[in-house]
Amino acid sequence: KQPRPVLITLLEPRQAISLKRFLAENDPNAFMSMTDAAEVLGKGFKSWKSL
Repeated sequence: KQPRPVLITLLEPRQAISLKRFLAENDPNAFMSMTDAAEVLGKGFKSWKSL
């Protein structure tokens, strides 16, 4: 097996739909896993100081 790039990202629901369509049209061999995030911490999200 050849190593493949991995992308880990957080998306809004509409963005996730767009990504699914993009992958279906451009890379039918792609693997995509989706899950809900209970909390997101860090720059641009909830502050670490709020803990």
